Amino acid sequence: MFCRNCGKELPDGAKFCNGCGTKVGEGNVTNKEAIKSADDKEVIYTVKPTYKAIYMLFPMFITFLIILGCLSPVAFIDSSSDVGMGVLTFFTIFFVVIILLQYIFTKKQYDAYEYNFYKTKIVYKDGFLNKSEKEVKYKHIREIVMSETLIQRLFKLGTIRMFTNAESGFSNGIFIMNVANSKEVYEKIKEIVNK
Repeated sequence: MFCRNCGKELPDGAKFCNGCGTKVGEGNVTNKEAIKSADDKEVIYTVKPTYKAIYMLFPMFITFLIILGCLSPVAFIDSSSDVGMGVLTFFTIFFVVIILLQYIFTKKQYDAYEYNFYKTKIVYKDGFLNKSEKEVKYKHIREIVMSETLIQRLFKLGTIRMFTNAESGFSNGIFIMNVANSKEVYEKIKEIVNK
């Protein structure tokens, strides 16, 4: 008999695996099943989204410039009372703090994202404040799609989506946002999933 956790061959009548310590019960497995189970615990490919600060903060920076452009004439018209310049200064400091907080939070979130590909499944992990984990067997993936928006192309990024057989549209699969070298990663994922 073989350990269902690590695949090690065990003597008949063993109660625990002498390799990994797993309790051996009635659900003993054959050598082929044990090897498959042990292989599925090894990560064969990992994908992590790429955090590019300029790309992530670009929309906020454009918003800041638009609002600053709208407030500047008011500040200069009312510059004699210093109220206009005070409002402009307060707004600038406020927006810089918001941008810095956005940068720190998003960077930590991106550092927590991890997509691990095994022999028969993908395990997605995320969590900076709230942690979550999702496992999808390859046999349930019905479609793999790679897309690049205009802005993503400018920053050499892309998005890879793996849709499953789930009936609901919400959380239907796994989305890997902002992948560097997305075409190469997409081809590698297709190769792993379609084996």
